[in-house]
Amino acid sequence: MYRTRGSQFVFACGFVALTASAAAATTWNVPGDGSGTCTIVSPNCNTILAAYTASVNGDTIQVGAGVFPVTAQINLLKQLTIVGAGPASTTITPTTAGFSVRTSGIVIRDLRFQGGTTAINFQ
Repeated sequence: MYRTRGSQFVFACGFVALTASAAAATTWNVPGDGSGTCTIVSPNCNTILAAYTASVNGDTIQVGAGVFPVTAQINLLKQLTIVGAGPASTTITPTTAGFSVRTSGIVIRDLRFQGGTTAINFQ
C-alpha cells in the first residue's frame, strides 16, 4: 500500500509540473506599446518577426488591427498560435512569401494576406 501512495504522489507532482509549465505561455502583442522591448516582462513587439523570434512553443502572437508588412519569409518552426483581430481588420502584406510552416501544431487564424507571391507555404 505504501508504494501505491507513493505512485499517486509522483503522478500528482507530475500533473502540477505540467500545469505550471502550460500556464507559463506568453502572449506577444504586435504592435506593442511602441517600446519595442519584446521581452517576457514586456511582450510588446514592433513586428511579427520580432514576436516570432522571442516566442517559444505554446506561445501566442496576437496581431492587432492594421496592416503589417512582412519583408522576408518567416519560417515557422515553433508550435504556437498566430491570431489577428479578424480578417477584415488585420492584413499581412508579404513582399514575397509570408509564412513557411515547417512543423505541426501551428494555428493561424483571424487575419488576411494581401499581395506577395505566397501567403502561407506548407513544407
